[in-house]
Amino acid sequence: MKKFNLFIAFAFWTIVAAGLCVGCGHLLAGTAEEPNEMTADCDKDCESKSSSSSSEPSGLSSVVEDPSPSFNDFSLDYYLALFGVDSLQFDGGVLAAKGEHGPKPPPSSVEPGQSASPGANTEFDGPCPNRFNAGNIEKLETYFPDAALEYAGLADSIRKGIASGACGLYMMTVEGSSKYAGFVLAGVAKDTVSVIDIAVPSCKVTTESMVFRFLFRYCGEIGSCPVAVHEAVNVDMPAGKCKDLQPNAEWVLDK
Repeated sequence: MKKFNLFIAFAFWTIVAAGLCVGCGHLLAGTAEEPNEMTADCDKDCESKSSSSSSEPSGLSSVVEDPSPSFNDFSLDYYLALFGVDSLQFDGGVLAAKGEHGPKPPPSSVEPGQSASPGANTEFDGPCPNRFNAGNIEKLETYFPDAALEYAGLADSIRKGIASGACGLYMMTVEGSSKYAGFVLAGVAKDTVSVIDIAVPSCKVTTESMVFRFLFRYCGEIGSCPVAVHEAVNVDMPAGKCKDLQPNAEWVLDK
């Protein structure tokens, strides 16, 4: 009788163990499959994220669109858009830029694309930034007629001698060059001014017969003749997108 009871108990636990084993097999199979499913989902998700976050190539390559719909044709933004490079920016104090065709200041030992030569037509054609004051503010309209209208209040305060002495209105001149299609006054400091010389090898646009002038405000002390630091950059522009600068065009900061 005792042996029979032991046999019944043994059979019972054998059946229970078998059932548990089947359950374990299911659980183990699920554990093995879930990581693969997660990996597959991650692969799809990562692939999607990778393709949507790809960055543009570095450098100054550009695809130039017609900037006319986006900007005033005679704004500083429009001028920059002509070259199609977002990284090009004027110094925050720049109020206007102008490219003049015609006779250049007398030649000097200064290389093309550098600051205009000394001993030129007026004080504003020299190699250094010159400050407007009550005695010469009338010349602002000669050099920057559009900016003179836009900033008539500032010009009037200078004329009357009531403008803040801490912030001055200056003009700087850069001679054109057969090498470059344009220039950007990118930085102004006490002892240096930074100028970007823009080269567009794929275009025939040249500034050889031009003089570029920049009108800017600067607050604080500025040297009598800060060193002009020029940096040349190449813009990869499709030949069909090249645009000629309009003769004697003036570009003014949009308020």
